[in-house]
Amino acid sequence: MKKSILFIALLSFVTTLFAQQQPILLKGRVVDSLTQQPLPFAAIQISQQSKAYPCVANDSGMFQISLPDTGSWTFAANYMGYNGYAQTVSIQQKTTTLDLLLSRQVKKLNGVEVKASQPYIAVQRDKIVVNIAQSPLAAGDNAYQALKRAPGVMDQQGLKLRGKTVTVYINGRPSRLSGQELENYLSAMPANTIESLELMPNPSAKYEADGAAVINIVLAKNKSLGTNGTVNIGAGMGNHLLYNGGVSLNYRDKVLNVYGSYDYMNRTTDATNTATRTISKNYIIQDQQYAENDLQSHTYKLGFDRTIDKRSSFGALLRGNIRTKDQTMANTSHLPNDSSSVLDKVNHTSFQTPAVNVYFKTLLGKQKNELMLNGDYYSYDKKANDKLTTSYFDAQGMGYGQPSQVRYQSPANNQVFSFSGDYNFKAFKTTFESGVKSIFTKTDNNLIWENFDASNWKEDALRSNHFIYKENVYGAYLTAARTFHKFDMQAGLRVEHTDNSGNSLTLQQVHNNGYTNLFPSLSINFNQSEKQQFSFSYSRKIERFGLDIVNPFLVYQSQYQYSKGNPAIKPTLSDNLELGWTYNNSWMASIGYGHFSDVLAEVYHREDNSAITIGSYDNVASGDQLMLGLSYYKGFLKGKIYTVTSVNTLYAKYNAPASSQLDKSGIGAMASNNTSFKLDGNWKAEINTAYTSPLKFGAYDFRSQFSMGVGITRSVLQKKGSLTLNVSDIFNTEKRNYSILSYDVAAIFRNSPETRFVKLVFNYRFGNQQVKAARARRTNIDEVKQRMQE
Repeated sequence: MKKSILFIALLSFVTTLFAQQQPILLKGRVVDSLTQQPLPFAAIQISQQSKAYPCVANDSGMFQISLPDTGSWTFAANYMGYNGYAQTVSIQQKTTTLDLLLSRQVKKLNGVEVKASQPYIAVQRDKIVVNIAQSPLAAGDNAYQALKRAPGVMDQQGLKLRGKTVTVYINGRPSRLSGQELENYLSAMPANTIESLELMPNPSAKYEADGAAVINIVLAKNKSLGTNGTVNIGAGMGNHLLYNGGVSLNYRDKVLNVYGSYDYMNRTTDATNTATRTISKNYIIQDQQYAENDLQSHTYKLGFDRTIDKRSSFGALLRGNIRTKDQTMANTSHLPNDSSSVLDKVNHTSFQTPAVNVYFKTLLGKQKNELMLNGDYYSYDKKANDKLTTSYFDAQGMGYGQPSQVRYQSPANNQVFSFSGDYNFKAFKTTFESGVKSIFTKTDNNLIWENFDASNWKEDALRSNHFIYKENVYGAYLTAARTFHKFDMQAGLRVEHTDNSGNSLTLQQVHNNGYTNLFPSLSINFNQSEKQQFSFSYSRKIERFGLDIVNPFLVYQSQYQYSKGNPAIKPTLSDNLELGWTYNNSWMASIGYGHFSDVLAEVYHREDNSAITIGSYDNVASGDQLMLGLSYYKGFLKGKIYTVTSVNTLYAKYNAPASSQLDKSGIGAMASNNTSFKLDGNWKAEINTAYTSPLKFGAYDFRSQFSMGVGITRSVLQKKGSLTLNVSDIFNTEKRNYSILSYDVAAIFRNSPETRFVKLVFNYRFGNQQVKAARARRTNIDEVKQRMQE
């Protein structure tokens, strides 16, 4: 019996000893902490007391090594141009995967700061980051033009990303703008106020369900210690002189960061548009329109962040824009009997768009679970006055009759309140993100049309309308992410309830609606090898109408064309599938399919017994969309040349009644290339080209479009300053030509906005530019912990 006990004890000891000596397999990547790009051939050393195991990452930044046992191991990594990395991690599993995140190095040579630059485009798992701050073409430009140059983005009656409708966020908060209001706002935002664009074609359940794709505009914010700032001034020439200027200031210490900026922009641009409308076989109207737009914009930002302790912080941000737009326009309409009319329009519009955000963030418990509370307020206040004078001419060009005069005022006041709470935590080897949000929106529009009769202005009661729209959205979400060997999986569910009410005080008509929807999402990434990955994603989304779409006002476009909203419109629901492939962090391919119900479509009708065309909106039965995408990202000559090429093809079709003539479909393609050059230590250049092929869907038949821009930057004043010269749309080919065939309306449009400009911009940085390293180290540690598979 004693021998048996002794044998069992000995066997147990040997088994335990053998188990302890089983090797531990450690796998991971060395990547840039900002862009998540791999750092090839980085030097790594893993040590424990007197043991040390050196290794070198491969050309994809991947490494793999066997360790003799579990316990606390210290990881060190070094890479040229980056700060050294050192961190102790507890290894308990036989197979462990982690990422080592290195931050860019800041050096001073003879008092001059030298900082590693970010690539123009960085590909991450769930998004593509476009670093606008690195683009010579962005200098002196506006945010809307910068957005249109991003890979996969097109402007087809609104911004699209890979053919999907886009919701625009600013600093992670929804902009609450769409359509023309969004274009006006972004056109008044200088591109130099933007740090980067985050393109998310398949956003998770964390983001609001509205919009199939998300573009997040990250505003520039100085992260250096002490007091510092930038000054910029620029001028340009198209058909008119353009100029801009601005200043930003920043103060940061260990607990407080106060920052602010002001930018001014003045742009006068021209546009020449033509339209041919076929009312009947023998009744054709030809329009020729010339417009001059003068825009003056004041953009401001003031905020602070305060660290309470090692776990908690709070802050507030006020940002906004004050702008005025003056337009003069002449529209000549040629009628079938050789007579004509000339309409002269004078418009003055002023906008004020302040936005306020307050937040509180804290880490809870030993696991440091993150709680974030946000409160937002946004106001869009518009005052617009238009005066229209129409003169009439016979076939010989002689005027006859009295000119008719009308005018209208279209003030609008939109207000949005939003409250949200987000809680992120880890449990059961899974990372969870959860949150709740409430959004309260109110718009008040009072359109007043007046006709001039003899010597008095009289209100036109048939066109005037006072309309108030209210919408409340309540949402909650939960996502769970976990890694299983070679699989990274994330599943999420979002629920939203919406109540809205449209009230026409003039017509005494009220439209009420309420609905609740579930929005599941799923993404799976399969890391087959160090170089090759596959992905699958599914999401359900909703496209809520823009606030201008529900407004039943008649809005003047030209003498024979108006637009009008539809308060009874229903939101569009979509189910989206996408397969993706990535190779060597250079090649990316995707194929996606979307099915849409209650599709929002633009429709055109002719006003009874007249030649006036009214564009409005309606829901058609359903729609289908197929997308294929291929992108190539590559650096040459040790990073001196970096090129990004993207090709996307799109097939879209409405399943609508044949009588509506909305069932047209076709295949279209969009190709773009951005190539940057580092000519030497002081020079860099950029070339951007984009082409969009003809495309048919719904009522539209779009023609092809091409544009090319170039820019060059030189560092001056010991690299504290820079001079940038750029030319946009060199060949003046960025035109918007399309035709419409819907119900009883057939029209051809050729729009030629002014897009070719030459701009020269000077930028100067002053004050302390030393980046605070301690904060970057804490971020790196947190991200390593999140990426560990324990």
